[in-house]
Amino acid sequence: MASHPYYPQTLILLHYVPPTGSLLYTLGITLGGIGSVILLGGLLAKRRGITFVQQVTFTWFVLCGFLHSTLELYFVLHHDSLAADNTILGLVWKEYAKSDSRYLSSDTFLWCTETFTVFIIGPLCWYTSYLTYQQKPTCHLYTVLTSTCHLITCTLYFTTSLLDGSPDCIPNVLYFWVYFVGFNLPWIIIPFYLVYNNMKYLEAILNTKVKSLKKL
Repeated sequence: MASHPYYPQTLILLHYVPPTGSLLYTLGITLGGIGSVILLGGLLAKRRGITFVQQVTFTWFVLCGFLHSTLELYFVLHHDSLAADNTILGLVWKEYAKSDSRYLSSDTFLWCTETFTVFIIGPLCWYTSYLTYQQKPTCHLYTVLTSTCHLITCTLYFTTSLLDGSPDCIPNVLYFWVYFVGFNLPWIIIPFYLVYNNMKYLEAILNTKVKSLKKL
């Protein structure tokens, strides 16, 4: 019998240590941090006087940059010891791992994906948020680029688990639908909208440019 609560029950976590913090404490710190970043980003964007869509886009990329540079960076650096980690970030990962125990078993695919996210997508998020805040024309191009990266990595994350029947998730509505699906779905829905919306803008600009060149 496994000495931990994770699935599959045959999973061996020799260095597992039960969490010392309560679920309320872990979720409170996590949601409080995320809420603070969203609030700060929204206030900065509103003071800048940019459009509502630009405000949401800026805040979104600030949030993504924050998560990639903190929570996911922690996983990349400590993936091999998270099962015994009872720091606040360790507790967050141990709780989330109830929906995907690959985060505690040093899964190679996840580590590679998260490393790409931290060191490539993370800086792209910060740079795209800067371009959006400054209303630079190139913000549309970088929004498409960064959002496409999010779509690819999140789609791979979902499919590599779902195609196998999600064996790493505790069979429970909370862990599958709220943690696994709910916490990750925004990185499908929002990037898809951003790619679609900004591609339409770029297409319109290119069409206008082509028409003006034909008149020469």
